[in-house]
Amino acid sequence: REHRAVADDIAKKTAEAVQNELVYGIKPTVATSTACDEYLNRPRKKPVAEYDVWVIKQINMRFKTRPIRDVDDDEWIRFVELKQAKNSLSTRERFLNSLCAFLIWCDHKSRAWRGTPLPEFERHPEARTKKAPARRRVADLTPELIVLLVESMPWHIVPQVAVEWSTGHRVSSILMECRLCDAILAAGREQITFLDTKNGEPWTATLHPWAAEKVRAYLKRRGRLDEREGPLFLDNRGRPYGAGKKGSRGRNKTGFKTGRVAAVKVLRANDRHEDADLLAQVTQHWLRHWL
Repeated sequence: REHRAVADDIAKKTAEAVQNELVYGIKPTVATSTACDEYLNRPRKKPVAEYDVWVIKQINMRFKTRPIRDVDDDEWIRFVELKQAKNSLSTRERFLNSLCAFLIWCDHKSRAWRGTPLPEFERHPEARTKKAPARRRVADLTPELIVLLVESMPWHIVPQVAVEWSTGHRVSSILMECRLCDAILAAGREQITFLDTKNGEPWTATLHPWAAEKVRAYLKRRGRLDEREGPLFLDNRGRPYGAGKKGSRGRNKTGFKTGRVAAVKVLRANDRHEDADLLAQVTQHWLRHWL
C-alpha cells in the first residue's frame, strides 16, 4: 500500500508512452542509465576510448534512471558547465565531443529516445586547432637525452619508458595489455606482444636489446615470475595498473614526472639549460612519435 502512489504514477506514464507511440508516432524513451549501457556495449569495430567511457559514466551518475527524454537542454548545459568549470577550452571541447556523440546516437531514428535537437552548447572550435609554435620538438631529442631520461626514472618506471621508446606503443597498451608471458627476453629474440591495441588486434613488436636489458633488470628486482598470466608491469608496491580518473594511469604518470624532474636537475647542474628546457616538456606520448 505504501508504494501505491508510485505504482500508479508508473502505470500512468507507461500508458502515456504507449498512447504517444500509437497515436502520435513518438517512440518510447529509456532510462538514461539504460542508454549509457547500450551505448557502451553496442557492436563496434574499435573499442570505446577510455576517456569516452569516463564521460558516459559521468552522465550515468548525474541522471541515473531518469528517462533521457525528460532531461531538458538547460540541464545538459548546466551539466557541462559544472564538469568543465575549471578546465581549459580544449578539454571542454573534448568533453563536448564525447557527450554530443552520445546524444546523436540516442537521437538516431531507430531509437529517437530524446525527440529534441542537440542542446545549444557554447562551442569554441578554435580551441581544437593547435598553433604552430606549440608543436613538440620531438626531433631534437638525442639518444643521450633519452638514455638520461630513462635512467633517471624510479626503478619500476625504467622498463616501461624503455619499452615505450623501443616500440612506440601507447602507455595503456604497455601497462594493461601485456602479460609476463608475452615478453620474450632471450638474447637475439627480444620481442613483446600487446594483446589488445587501439584497433582491437594483438600486435608483436621487436624489442631493442637495450630496452630488453632494462626489463630483465626490473624483473630480477620485482620477482613473482611464476605469475605468467599476470601483467608484465606493476607499480612500486607490486600492484597492477588500472584505469583511474578520466582513464589516466595516475601512478605511472607520477613516477614518470619524478624521473623527468631528476633528469632536468642533472642537465641544469651542468649548465645545459636548453636541453633541460626540452626535457622538461617531454611526456610519455612524445615517445610514440620519436621513432
